[in-house]
Amino acid sequence: MDTVKFWRDRLQRDLWGSILPFWASHSFDAEHGGFFNCLDEDGGVFDTTKHIWLQGRQCWMYARIASEFTSEEIAGFATAFPGPPVTVSAGPASPIPLTREGLLAASKSGVEFLLKHAVSPHEESVYFACARDGSPSAAQRKPFSAAFLVMALSELGLASGESRYRQLSLHWLDKYLGWVNAPGGSGAALGKPGLPGSPALSPINEPMITINLIRELSRGCASPEEARVFYAAQRDAAVASLLEHVCNEKKCVLEGVGPGGVPDFSCPAGRLINPGHGIEAGWFLLDLAQFLGDTELKKRSLEIINWTFSWGWDGVGGLPGGEPVGQAGQGAGGGSGGMIYFRDVLGYTPTLLEAHMKLWWPQAEAMIAFAMAFEASGGKDEESLKKFVTVADWTYKHLVTDKEWYGYADRTGTVTHKFKGGP
Repeated sequence: MDTVKFWRDRLQRDLWGSILPFWASHSFDAEHGGFFNCLDEDGGVFDTTKHIWLQGRQCWMYARIASEFTSEEIAGFATAFPGPPVTVSAGPASPIPLTREGLLAASKSGVEFLLKHAVSPHEESVYFACARDGSPSAAQRKPFSAAFLVMALSELGLASGESRYRQLSLHWLDKYLGWVNAPGGSGAALGKPGLPGSPALSPINEPMITINLIRELSRGCASPEEARVFYAAQRDAAVASLLEHVCNEKKCVLEGVGPGGVPDFSCPAGRLINPGHGIEAGWFLLDLAQFLGDTELKKRSLEIINWTFSWGWDGVGGLPGGEPVGQAGQGAGGGSGGMIYFRDVLGYTPTLLEAHMKLWWPQAEAMIAFAMAFEASGGKDEESLKKFVTVADWTYKHLVTDKEWYGYADRTGTVTHKFKGGP
């Protein structure tokens, strides 16, 4: 338990003394609403474009803190875990107070910015990015901007008690589900139909996010019983779809699979493993299994987490716990630790040029997954705790500073991009 306390304190200090002060000082746009998300290593705004995924996530984060903690608790954390003095650089951002009221007001400003500017005129889609004043500047034929709008609306409704935001979150959840479940998939629904010669692969990201959205919005239900049946048919269908991506033969999670979950190893897209996604999928399922009391789903989710870690951890000679390492350690520069970005299930070199990089988010997903696995065991699963520490040690050595985290490192762990928030 000394290890647990050490990491709990370290993570709390990082959140309250580094991450939150950094964004509260450098990100808020008081003039137009929303947040600047392209911040250099000291917090300067290097691009005023506002990317919608980041807007939605930041609104969710601020509202979630306001949902979880009282004003007194937030003040206590800020006092207990002070960070370095924050210098507010000259530029367009305005600092916000690191209080419950300040975070809630910033979240509401961000959500209203999204509702006013990020939604297309007839709600056919949610844009990918806007200019500082809200003018749409980029669009993707994907449903995920809408997904993060849903999460922002839902959490703001819980934190503020304003039913309007809850109703809007349900409205946009239905929109999202309509797109991902449309004939031909979300691409066809959003104006990008598949071509006849492209591989018929179903992506893992849509069922993953569906499970996460329904689980998040179920927190707003009046009772646990209501939460269990909240969008249960859509949730269970998404679980079944996600599990089709688990390849028992290779003990891996594939990014794309053919009809009926049949792997297609004839092309790089069908052989692709994204360890960050696989572990994220695993902890989404573990969270749901714990909530539903589903022991079989819990067992499967832990398999997914551990199998994926074996593919993702860039080590030589095995992992903590003694599992064989999938394709890890192969190639020049291997064995330097950290979760690698992409792998090919048959051992070919992935065609994605960033495949051997170490990004912040797969490290974070692995930390979440193993912390959850340890907790789910009642503190008895020492191997999950060891794996958490293995990933966290590497991450804090290579990516974490007293002013937020760096996001991108090469295979050796050397930081490649100096900004703290980007596109």
